Amino acid sequence: MVSAEKVKEQYLSDKHFHYHESQFKEPKRSTIALCNFVSKILSAKKESYKAVDICCGGGGNIYHLSKALPGSTWVGVDFADKFFSIARKHLPDETKYKFTKGDLYKLKEAFPAKSFDIAFLIQTATWLPGYESAVKKIMGIAKKWIFITSLFSDFKVDVFAEVVEYKDDWSAMEDSPYNYNIYSLGKFKEFCLRNGAKEVIAEDFNIDIDLPIPENKVMGTYTIKSGDGTRLQFSGAMFMPWKMIAVRLE
Repeated sequence: MVSAEKVKEQYLSDKHFHYHESQFKEPKRSTIALCNFVSKILSAKKESYKAVDICCGGGGNIYHLSKALPGSTWVGVDFADKFFSIARKHLPDETKYKFTKGDLYKLKEAFPAKSFDIAFLIQTATWLPGYESAVKKIMGIAKKWIFITSLFSDFKVDVFAEVVEYKDDWSAMEDSPYNYNIYSLGKFKEFCLRNGAKEVIAEDFNIDIDLPIPENKVMGTYTIKSGDGTRLQFSGAMFMPWKMIAVRLE
């Protein structure tokens, strides 16, 4: 299993600048689905929230989620503050958006207990060695809800996978190996409830567009239609069961 420190090192690659910038030009289908999921969960509560996006990168998710939660204030946290230049360019209002360097595993040292109404951990948990330590840290600073997107299955199975991508000469590509974990949803729910959560709500992310297989035959999302017309997401040789999770804390 690739360690948390190695995950950080991989994430610092300059190649990620393009990804973070692209998030502002057109929202990913997963981002649109997450905004709809959050709006649905919080539809009965027309409130303004104090929200934090942990591992926020260049702030693209905050940009789109802030439209779903108008009037809320946001803090973006990431140890890779090199990407904050992108966030501040697109989100210049410092009364509404703040970005601060911080460590996912040291949130208690950075923020007072229960200092945010809502916390987000978006497409991050699957790359970690495991979710338990990270989620416990987030529970310490969130009061009402935690929203998580990651790979979860409905089976009583955790899959801890390391991915190695290869160049044409079969040498390992930059950043290989890296984690690509699929967690048991049932076990995750039990973990959250045991640690004080009141409810865990899960919804599949079913993509609504066709994606071709990458020509270079390395990792990259593509879709295959099942017999009932559902688009199944794959990357390389792996099935990608993305889910959106809402953890209610009060």
